[in-house]
Amino acid sequence: KITEKPFPVFNPVLGLFILMFKAISRAAWKFQIINPEKLDLNGTIISANHTSFMDIIWLSISIPAKYRKLVYVAGTNRFSFLRYIFPMIPVIWVDESNTIEVLKKSADILRQGRSLIVFPEGGRSFDGRMVEFKTGAAYLATNLNRKIIPVSINGAFDIWPKQKKLPKFSGRMKGSISVGDHINPADFKDIEKLNSHLKKSILKNIEDINKTLFGIARALT
Repeated sequence: KITEKPFPVFNPVLGLFILMFKAISRAAWKFQIINPEKLDLNGTIISANHTSFMDIIWLSISIPAKYRKLVYVAGTNRFSFLRYIFPMIPVIWVDESNTIEVLKKSADILRQGRSLIVFPEGGRSFDGRMVEFKTGAAYLATNLNRKIIPVSINGAFDIWPKQKKLPKFSGRMKGSISVGDHINPADFKDIEKLNSHLKKSILKNIEDINKTLFGIARALT
């Protein structure tokens, strides 16, 4: 039985904040979205690396306004006070230590045609490097027959690492999101192989972005 119901509308005040964050991100960090046409928001699972609070901000910026009410993210109960500041915020609040609750609420949202943002690492990285992926996204994709969209977030850790209370605005730091090719769970024998492929896909896109930036920097010197 479905118990976690999505909101019928998207909070317009939150929409104004997203527009503000978009303007700041483009002006301060030259933020860009690579391959936005691959961001299919039709009941898919969006999986991304997680190093910073900036991640969810940039993902929100990347979602076209008309689709925002269709995309949810699983958030820890530690930040559930935000529901009173931003009513109708598209977040399912969960006890991250309760795997059954996380999977059940996530499945409820997906079964109603919404898309779901999942950070398979389970939390922000302490040093910017990707850690082992939990299998939740792969499990949901396999059992609900939902495609996964791998998203690689680059530059967020340098701008707003976990140890800092506020982002950095100085320097020549840049940020970007790269949307990868859809991953079909039917192409993999089991959840572990799907999960491994997902991690490799996200990591490869990050490495490709860094190589491109390094090449541009060399060309300019």
